[in-house]
Amino acid sequence: MQAPLRRDPLERPILVIGAARSGTSMVSGFFKLHPDVVVWIEPNYVWKRKFAWLGHDAIPGKAATPRHAEELRKYFRDHCLAHGGGTLCEKTPSNSLRLDFVSRVLPGARFVHIVRDGRNAAVSARAHWSGNLHQITRDPKYGASVSKLKVARYFATTMAAKAAQPAALRDLPFYLPRLARYVRRHLGWKAPDVWGPRFPGIREAIRERSLIEVCALQWQACVDAESAFFEAHPEVDVIHVKYEDLCANPRDQIEAIFRFCGLEMNEAIAAKSGELMAPDWDAWRKKLKPEEIDKVDALVGDTLARLGY
Repeated sequence: MQAPLRRDPLERPILVIGAARSGTSMVSGFFKLHPDVVVWIEPNYVWKRKFAWLGHDAIPGKAATPRHAEELRKYFRDHCLAHGGGTLCEKTPSNSLRLDFVSRVLPGARFVHIVRDGRNAAVSARAHWSGNLHQITRDPKYGASVSKLKVARYFATTMAAKAAQPAALRDLPFYLPRLARYVRRHLGWKAPDVWGPRFPGIREAIRERSLIEVCALQWQACVDAESAFFEAHPEVDVIHVKYEDLCANPRDQIEAIFRFCGLEMNEAIAAKSGELMAPDWDAWRKKLKPEEIDKVDALVGDTLARLGY
């Protein structure tokens, strides 16, 4: 008897979209609990194949030529087939800046679009830009008294493994300096580097503005690009979810997301949704100085208001 044909994992892929620190990792975690889904977290080196030289993540849509798009699809398809053959679910915050490109590489995708109050997103992002030894050693293999040498070895091997992937080999000369800065930064040494989505002009912003302003601009660049894409492409299948609504009513929101994706919630997913706790919505008021609040409001106040914040 002939075996049934396996469904193409890229037939209707699921793309979790949102600015950094907006809840995309949390939502992706629910998809990891579904047996028919293969989740790939931030394979940015695949998306940036042949474009690592670009100083930002906003790859234009026209760069997705038929040949290049098929090359990238092969990486995604092979990854899914190597992990059980389920439907691809992918999340990379930098994709917010190149949605036209992404949609051409993965046509027919279903977008799960997460939006969060930019002030809280910026505060959370700032903590990652300023990552310290405790934040980056949550891996259980390291104890509280981890040496800097072990941290350097851990990050060097992790980043080198990513850079050595077939999709990234062509761009290896561009990844090596970043690897060096990455290790130095997490050892506590000052080394200019970018955390999260790289919007056009981010290097200039880093030189001219405070870190919280850069984080706010980073959030704004992502949500503005997302809005522009979805407004220009009403034919795209997308569900818009606010992070605040997700945390306030997780069971119903996750169920709506899975229903949109044509998936059933299982007991593990339902149980995990019950574990979510609503965060402090006004955390930014407590963590930002009055002058920082004024600066953030001056930069992104209009965007916050447009999104209902």
